[in-house]
Amino acid sequence: MRKGTKVFAWRDIGRGEEITNDYRLNAFTREHWECLYGSAMCKGYVVSSFFSLDEDVQRAYLPYAPAFIRREHRARRAASRS
Repeated sequence: MRKGTKVFAWRDIGRGEEITNDYRLNAFTREHWECLYGSAMCKGYVVSSFFSLDEDVQRAYLPYAPAFIRREHRARRAASRS
């Protein structure tokens, strides 16, 4: 997880354990691109949108999301209530 320039993990990471990054935390453009990482856990593509995450994951990530994502999240919630 990243907050500003700081990067931290949700849990302890063991020696030799794979580390991943979720690019959806930092964008909502919905762009797609092929992932060439090749990990067994990799879906083979990246979706550049925080809002493509499940709602539970969005809630967990939101405190760590950039300000522009938090603003957009508030705006979308307000629009859905109207």
